[in-house]
Amino acid sequence: MGEERDITKIEKLLEKRKSEKIEKYIHDKDFEVVKAAINALGKIQDETSVNILSKLIEDKNPEVRKVAIIAFASGNTEYAKTFLQHLLVTEKLDEVKDVARKAILNMKLR
Repeated sequence: MGEERDITKIEKLLEKRKSEKIEKYIHDKDFEVVKAAINALGKIQDETSVNILSKLIEDKNPEVRKVAIIAFASGNTEYAKTFLQHLLVTEKLDEVKDVARKAILNMKLR
């Protein structure tokens, strides 16, 4: 029940474009809530959300990094492309690199 309530709150904050308030959910114990918060930040794409997402791409949890990469790339900006191309050089895990490669490819197709 808590997960659904939190996700509903995130959706309402997304409608209001409240990146700062969504940020408090990115460290939730429930990964579904974390994913919802990251995806919401990806939809907002304001300066605050982009900064948060770029930090999450360096998170210790590879699953968080992968979700953040997809959300970050959804802005389809030159900054995001450059950032993700650099990530391909610095990231150590192949599974995360694969997500970054696919995100870059999808950006080029838009």
